[in-house]
Parts: sequence; C-alpha cells; structure tokens
Amino acid sequence: MTRIRLLGFAALWGCLAGVAILETTNVVSRFGPSGPNWSLQGNGALLIPFGVLPSIFAGAWASLVLQRQGTSSWIIRGFVFGMVGVLVAAAGSLLPFIWLPALEALLGQAPWLSPLVFYGFPYGGPWLWAALSPVVAYLRHRGRAHPSPVLARWYLLAGALFFFAALAGGYIGTTLGL
Repeated sequence: MTRIRLLGFAALWGCLAGVAILETTNVVSRFGPSGPNWSLQGNGALLIPFGVLPSIFAGAWASLVLQRQGTSSWIIRGFVFGMVGVLVAAAGSLLPFIWLPALEALLGQAPWLSPLVFYGFPYGGPWLWAALSPVVAYLRHRGRAHPSPVLARWYLLAGALFFFAALAGGYIGTTLGL
C-alpha cells in the first residue's frame, strides 16, 4: 500500500466512523432502549461515543499494525480487536448494575470508589483497550509475515489521522445537522 493510499484510507474511514458514531448516538438518544431502572435515551446515549468510539480506534489501530506487518487477514483481525473493545465497554457499563448489592456494601465502606466504579470502568476500559490493542497486535503477530515496504512512521501518521478524522467527522456531522 502506498503512502498516499494509506493516509487517504485513514482519513476517509476515520471521517465515516465519526459520522457513524454521531448518527448512532443521535438515534439511541431519541429512541434507545430502556428498562425499569436504566435508559440509554438522553444522556445514557453517551455510552456510544465514550464506549464504542474507542473500540473503533482499537480496531483501526490494530488493523494498521497488522497491515504493516503483512498479516493476510488484517481486516478481520482488526474487526475482532474492535469487538473486544465493544465487549469491554458493555462489561464496564453493566458491571455496576450486575454487582450492585456487593458494590453498595463496598461503596458504603469506601465512598471514594464510587466515581471509579460508575465512571472509570465504563469509560476508562475502552480507552485503555484502544491504547493496548496495537501493542497486543504487534506482540501477537510480530515476525510472522513480510512487513510492508512503507515506513512505520507513515502508519503512525495514519493512526493519528484516523483519530483526528473521526473527531472531525463527528464535528462536521454535528455542524451540518446530520
């Protein structure tokens, strides 16, 4: 893959990911699921940009690492890395509700843990996975295939471009009222 194609794909897919996250958040905010004691409508829909967007970054960044290493199924494996991020976000969001009786006892003894439990796990876990997924992809698949002739710095630039293009896509979608 040439440098121009690499950067172009990163910018295009990043912008599309940003618009898709924005639209998904809007739809879930208006019509999202809800239950007796919970709802994804309104502010509950913020789980999408804070939980799923880092998962998209994890998949994209792992895909770039795998493509750089010459792994043949880099798209599928990148998708799997992204799905692991979605599972981390879902588990982090459901954890406080599943273990609520045990958490209430714990938080009664240590109320300072409340922000960590209710905000740290759901929002910090996906970002941690986004940061770790390229490292895991590299360590898991290093030396197995023929690396791309494009220098690694271009892949780092493509990863950063994907990140900023996704943010710009979300901003452009908001500005245009999509």
